[in-house]
Amino acid sequence: MVTNDIVLNKHNIFASKSYLFNIVKILDSKRKNNICVPSFKELLKGKKFLFIGEYRKHDPVREKDNESGEIEEVADQICEVADAMSVHVEEKYFRGNDNLVEAARTKCKKPIIERDFVVSPLQMFHAKIVGASAVSLVSRILNLDELKEYRRIADGIGIEVIVEVGNEEDLDKALSAGFNIILLNSFDYDKKENRIENIPNLKAKIPDNITVFADCPAYDCETIEMMKKSGIRGMFLSSDLIRYKDIKKRINDLKQIYNMQAV
Repeated sequence: MVTNDIVLNKHNIFASKSYLFNIVKILDSKRKNNICVPSFKELLKGKKFLFIGEYRKHDPVREKDNESGEIEEVADQICEVADAMSVHVEEKYFRGNDNLVEAARTKCKKPIIERDFVVSPLQMFHAKIVGASAVSLVSRILNLDELKEYRRIADGIGIEVIVEVGNEEDLDKALSAGFNIILLNSFDYDKKENRIENIPNLKAKIPDNITVFADCPAYDCETIEMMKKSGIRGMFLSSDLIRYKDIKKRINDLKQIYNMQAV
């Protein structure tokens, strides 16, 4: 199973290298070069529909490498037209690495969300110090106590958390742990299935005071209309965006489609 393999690989990474040592080195460098990290929470205060452009070195959904350029070039394009950026750093399936967020931050002055499969609090500390405004947690791979602990840590270090869910069990855990930003992912990596109907079905079970985003492998007029009617606050452009070399045009096209849809 893909998800189990990712989690096992993550634990192996922590067994083979010292994240704490890396964090100390990065902290030392930051003393000489302070970076400005915009707030993701501030971005949510408005009512506008948000477009989050994502960088992946490789997309396991489409089995496709990113052909749009290196992270700095892509970050420059995304942050010119999107409301925020997300960066997937998982190593084995997404072929990411620890340096991607820091590289993106040199070009992007908007909020950056670090997406990963978090199995250690050290990953959250690392995301914070390299310039991430928020970090993602995957509800499926964490139990309720772990989710609650990660929420306390996030509150303590001052980083926002988005919890990714794919089914009702995932959602119940995320809500019980007290999170207020949810990302509904329609794609099941283990079964290689896109369950777009999960988006409105799960959204209907979420209280109105919770901010809800969606992530789908592709977006079209019908999908965007569904999101608008369901009250989704914004969408992550992940597998969809990797199909296009002209990233700015794709994001602007999706904005136009959204604005043309009836409420």
